[in-house]
Amino acid sequence: GMPIWVGGTINAARDLGFAPRAFLPGDNAIDWKSVIQLARDCMPLFISVFLMSAIIALPKYAVDFYLSDELLGVYSMIVMPVQVINLICSFIFRPSLKAISDMINAEDHKRLYRLLGKMAVAVFGFTALSMAVGWLIGAQVLTWFYGTDLMGYRAQLMAVLLGSGMFA
Repeated sequence: GMPIWVGGTINAARDLGFAPRAFLPGDNAIDWKSVIQLARDCMPLFISVFLMSAIIALPKYAVDFYLSDELLGVYSMIVMPVQVINLICSFIFRPSLKAISDMINAEDHKRLYRLLGKMAVAVFGFTALSMAVGWLIGAQVLTWFYGTDLMGYRAQLMAVLLGSGMFA
């Protein structure tokens, strides 16, 4: 389970030359200063991932708490396209993370803003396209896919698609 995954990740990082000295074999002593520095360096990433997970999960918990099980099912069906949109947006952003980091470190703001602008246009365009397709056939496709009549939830589908574009 988890120990295998963690060990594999550390070994892969070490093999690729990314592991800090604290995790490298040697005298088997842990360099706690390096571990603490790594934790500090990774804290913004942790906070970001935690908040993104919360933003995705909290609406479902609210629907579960305040509404019926039937509406929770409808919500889950309508939110499914959001996962696809977020996945596609990650294909836009993730390959550029190294370039963005390099531009920030080099203080190359002109190139950074140009790249971020292109990425924002791509996300806006994809969001607009997904909303247009969602308005035209989204409820019909989801009704067919799930076997549940979702035609009355077209406005909610649009709100969820718009929210996913803003989240991306």
